[in-house]
Amino acid sequence: MDIWGWVYDAVGEVREAGHEHLADAIFDLPSDVVNGRHEEIDLYIAELVAEAKSAGFTWIELYIRHWYMQSKVLHRGEPKEAIKEVVSLLEFAYTEENRDCPQSICVVQDMGSCYGQFDGPGYAEERIAVAGESLEKINVEWPCYKCISAEYAEALCDAQRYEECIRFLDKVDADFIESGRGKDTSNLLLTRTEVVIRQGDYVKARKMGEKLLSYAGGSNFALDTRAMQALIEAFDGQFTKASELLPEFDRIQRENSSLFLAWAETMYLIMKAVKEQQTDDNIQSLLEIAKIMQARGTYRQAFSVYGWLIELTALFSTELDSNELLAQMKTVKEKLNRDFGASDRMEVLEAMVAFQ
Repeated sequence: MDIWGWVYDAVGEVREAGHEHLADAIFDLPSDVVNGRHEEIDLYIAELVAEAKSAGFTWIELYIRHWYMQSKVLHRGEPKEAIKEVVSLLEFAYTEENRDCPQSICVVQDMGSCYGQFDGPGYAEERIAVAGESLEKINVEWPCYKCISAEYAEALCDAQRYEECIRFLDKVDADFIESGRGKDTSNLLLTRTEVVIRQGDYVKARKMGEKLLSYAGGSNFALDTRAMQALIEAFDGQFTKASELLPEFDRIQRENSSLFLAWAETMYLIMKAVKEQQTDDNIQSLLEIAKIMQARGTYRQAFSVYGWLIELTALFSTELDSNELLAQMKTVKEKLNRDFGASDRMEVLEAMVAFQ
């Protein structure tokens, strides 16, 4: 299945119908998404959707709305704001006129990612089920086989089903090799690397991190790679190298804020170990991340970052109030879909704050 074949054909039809701007934007939009030009996208997306809709290009409308959700959810991490549109888009994708559009299967990833960002572990089983059902409808010849497989693998990782995740990724790699392609070096390898980190094999994770590459992933995947490599070094105690690799906070915030959690975890590990990094600026950056996550609806991630902040306040003097952080953490905990160890984590931190 050439998922882009219909797009090339559609561009010709759109041009013939006199919609030159819309035809140009069909390829500009994905490029803007993967290269972090999200503010620019916000300025023109409504106009594109309206033009596609008024001209009756329903498959193009589906395509445009899907890529906008890639921007809002996968790259910016804004599930709370995006969820209504994701649900609406899923319904639109499976109307009679759109269900045969190859892009319709991609909306499953938008939905899974949205709930994964609300609460990765808390919605892991639902995400596994939905992605698994979609994988049964396609095969390795579909480009979205990789995207849906990545969603399935990420859900297994969130559920801490690490060995199962590795076996699944091995199968996907075998499918690629059997089809005449090589192993994936982008999102699937990114997830495999994170699993290996969580298993504690930093030497192996580092070797994997060096192989991360995506020609179509743009500057955003380059940031993904640097953030993952920095996290590996921080877990392995190589804090100077981790600091050098860690992308600038302002750039993450501007171009790829879905990396907030990786940035925060790396900085937390560095600050625990390196006195020179225990600065008010770094603390404020972590606090800003936690507040943004809470506002955007990435609740499990916000829960984690508030917890790391509490640990850091116990290590050195800051202006932060541990009890206020704990209160915010409790508020976020109420939004989680499943406990998945959150109550145990709260008990530990409550005891820590009580003895400060």
